[in-house]
This record gives sequence, C-alpha cells and structure tokens, in this order.
Amino acid sequence: MEALLGYDPDEASEELMAALLAQGELSGYDAVAEVLAQSTTDSPEIIDALFRNVQGHTERMFVPNTEALRTETACIDYSLLPWERAAVAARAAKKYWALPDGPVSNKQLIDLFSLSSDIFTNNHRAKSPITVGFRNGVPDRLDVCLNTSYPTNHRFALLRLVGDRLYSPDTDKFLPVTTVKTARQKFQRAYAQEFLCPSDALKDFVGEDFGEEKLDEAAHYFNVSTRLIETTLVNKGFI
Repeated sequence: MEALLGYDPDEASEELMAALLAQGELSGYDAVAEVLAQSTTDSPEIIDALFRNVQGHTERMFVPNTEALRTETACIDYSLLPWERAAVAARAAKKYWALPDGPVSNKQLIDLFSLSSDIFTNNHRAKSPITVGFRNGVPDRLDVCLNTSYPTNHRFALLRLVGDRLYSPDTDKFLPVTTVKTARQKFQRAYAQEFLCPSDALKDFVGEDFGEEKLDEAAHYFNVSTRLIETTLVNKGFI
C-alpha cells in the first residue's frame, strides 16, 4: 500500500496506514489496492466517499447465475493473459445467457440484468468519483453507480462491473472501475469489449474497409464508442 501511494517503506504516516489497513480488512485489500493505484493523492478520501455517500445512491442490478459463471471463469486456462481470459469468459457468459454472438441491445441488457429503464440515459457522474459496484451479501445482486456521461460508456462501464463480479475475490465488498492498467482493470475492459463488440463479429462487419465512415457505422451497429472499435481492431491485429 505504501508503494502504491508513492512512499518508501515506513515513510507513510501511521495514521494513514492504519486507516487503509482497516479499510482493507473491512472491504477487501484487493479492491483498496485498485483505488490506490488509480490515485496516489486522494485515494483514502475516495474510498471513504464510496461508503459514506455513494453507497446510498446506487442502482440495483442482478447478474444471473453468478456462482456458476464464477466457477467457469476460474477454470479458464491461467496461462492465458488477463485480456485473453476475459474474452473467453465473456463468450461463455453470452452463451450461458443465450445472447446473440453479435450486438446486444439496451433492452436485452435491461431485461437480463433487471435494470431500470433509464439506466443508460441517467447521468450518475456527480454521485461518485469512480464507477463502482457494491456486493451486499446476495450472490446474484450488485448495486452500481456509473461514473460516466455518455450512453455508450454506460453500457461499457456496466459490463466492466459484470466482468469484475466474475473475476474479483469474494473478500472485496466493492468493485472499483478505474483507468489504471492493472491486470484486473485489463480483464474488465476486455470482458466488456468482447461482450458488447465481439472481435470476430466486428471483423465480419468491417471486412477490409477500415475507413473512418465504416468505423463510425460499426460503432453505431454495436452501440459502442468509435474509440472502442478502433482499439479492438488494433488490439486484435486487424489494423
């Protein structure tokens, strides 16, 4: 924790470390470490805000068959890189939930996860410093707050939380979505990408046309950002 905060050994104040260790004991050391990696200056305040303020402004979602999918995800070959394991997990979940191989509509997500009808249009950004999900002792339930302003980003953030629900240890009482490049965050991003915009389906859609107009069409077709389309094509070696 000291290293994540930018301190040398024993340089951080005893008060700060005692508070963070207590928070780790209470809500999960792995989750706390992800927030520390995100922000070295105000991470203690962020963690405090999540439980003091944000937890009361969440929306409920259900992730069906969580335990079965967690077991299946845990059995994925650990020699694969995190984003490769995430892609396998996303394809397995879509098959488990009888979703199509291609695009997934807002209605399908709302029905699958029992979400409110305005989940993708309601702006939650002011409510939380980060996108976060809270476990509440019910295996298939997650209480979420999405720190994003755009509908396509709402979809992506939501699926990052679903991926993290299957990936993270049970000791974590909250699931942070951050911008850092830890293995856990890479798993989240790859899971959401493969779930919403499967790489094979994307390649079939664009063919050999990687022009700006075609990529915009693909973004509209899969209901994701154009940046996600470009990133997927680059990461998969298509461009």
